[in-house]
Amino acid sequence: MKEIKLVERSPLSVEIILQWMSEPENLDVEDRWMKFLTQREAELAYLTIGEPISTYHIMMLTPKGELIDGITGSLSPEMYSQQLSPASPAATGDEETRDLLYKEWNTGKNEWLTLQVESDHYARENTKYVYMEWSSGTDSFEESKVRVQAVGGIGPAGVNNIDDFNARHGAQIAIVRVKVFDPLGNLVAQYLYDAERRHESVWMAEGIEPEWMPHPAPIEEITETPLPTPTHLPLEPTVIPAPYP
Repeated sequence: MKEIKLVERSPLSVEIILQWMSEPENLDVEDRWMKFLTQREAELAYLTIGEPISTYHIMMLTPKGELIDGITGSLSPEMYSQQLSPASPAATGDEETRDLLYKEWNTGKNEWLTLQVESDHYARENTKYVYMEWSSGTDSFEESKVRVQAVGGIGPAGVNNIDDFNARHGAQIAIVRVKVFDPLGNLVAQYLYDAERRHESVWMAEGIEPEWMPHPAPIEEITETPLPTPTHLPLEPTVIPAPYP
């Protein structure tokens, strides 16, 4: 994060400037990850600073100061993310949660590389972050494509339902990040899910389309109940094509 500016005090409006890390013509998955986390912090700010943000504008600048990407969010009290209360202590520890994920998670024939579970003691106390890396286990792009598509997402509508996992085990997982590589180390997919905001984002390499997503329009935000109109300006597309090495 490069800078935060106060645009208006009441209602509270902020401008957040991020430093773009990848090449100007590309949107790196790490940049998208940071953007995802920044949106989360803006929407859940009332839990840490005691005052809700009404509007936030996130800008991503190149090292030369050129605007290359941006998003504006308008929040209202009716939104699911604005109705959360402080999280209760998790019923399962980090190691136990890790063991349960290893046992229950459907990798869709992908192979485990790493699995990390960490408690958040700073931004959102009593919640957990989960980071996974998988290998498609095959040099065939077509087979990698099949294995990535088979996963089926990690949100409420996906094969791996974190909300259900939390309900059964009291794990208090807030964010899940999954990165899938081929055996040569090329990234073929990234799944991001924020269980507290009911928001997920998916990136896949060019030539891979998640068949499990609703068509013709890809999902951008999942909520338990319909939101008032409007509460959000359009978010980034859920599926972003990128060159496959």
